Amino acid sequence: MTFRVLSALSVAALLVMLPAAAGHAQRAVASARIRFAKTEHDFGNLAFSSMGYGWLEFTNTGRAPLLVTGVKSTCACLTAEWPSNPVAPGGKAMITFKSTPQMPGPFQKTMTVSSNAAATPVLVLAVRARAAVAAH
Repeated sequence: MTFRVLSALSVAALLVMLPAAAGHAQRAVASARIRFAKTEHDFGNLAFSSMGYGWLEFTNTGRAPLLVTGVKSTCACLTAEWPSNPVAPGGKAMITFKSTPQMPGPFQKTMTVSSNAAATPVLVLAVRARAAVAAH
C-alpha cells in the first residue's frame, strides 16, 4: 500500500515538473544568434588618406529577433553603420563601414559588435589594408 501511494506521488510530481521543464527548454532555444560569413575585411592596397568602403554580412541563426545594439571601432578613422531594426530569425543584414588610413603602411583596426545574441553578445571584427602613398 505504501509503495502505491509513493508511486502515485512520484508520478504526480513528475507530471507537475515536466511542463515547467519543457517551458524552460523552449525559452532557452528561442534566442537570437549571430553568425558572420567573414569576421575580417581586407582592403588590400588602399591609397593613403583615401576612403575605403566595406561590409561584413551576418545571419540571425537563432529563433528570436536579433538586435545589434552598437558597433565601436578602435579608431576614429574607421566608422560603421548597422541595422537599427531587429533581424528576423533566418534573416541577413550587414555591418557597413568606411575607413581612411591616416598613415602609410599596414593598417589594422577592429570593430566590436554588441547584440542580444545569447551565446556571443560581443564579437570583434577586423579590418585590414596596406596604405600606400599615391604616385604623382
